[in-house]
Amino acid sequence: MYLWALLSGDPSEPPKVRGVTDDLAHAMRVTEPYLIEERAFLCRIVEVRHAMTVLSMDMCYVPTGRAWIGRRDNRGGVAWQETQTPAGPAAPPRVDAPGWDACDFGSSQNPSWAQTTPRSAG
Repeated sequence: MYLWALLSGDPSEPPKVRGVTDDLAHAMRVTEPYLIEERAFLCRIVEVRHAMTVLSMDMCYVPTGRAWIGRRDNRGGVAWQETQTPAGPAAPPRVDAPGWDACDFGSSQNPSWAQTTPRSAG
């Protein structure tokens, strides 16, 4: 599974758009129009697996340690860089905290507050 979030250049703003998919290439294709058209500053994709929380028995996402950052390049495309992210469970972020995004740990039951499919991706 892959969680993705399109972010502005302002860390205090929540993600513009976010989503979940089982295909890395699809996550990249869906987010690239936002980056190319400069409607988002960068895209963060995190590979995750499903797990169950101990306290609530709710399903959650746990990062595997692999992540990708996408940014618009100077040729009118998008450059992707694979990065590392801490693997394993951690305390979930507060959903009401500024800048919370779908690429942080959290409940799979928590609905996204943003549109998940860009208009240009049809």
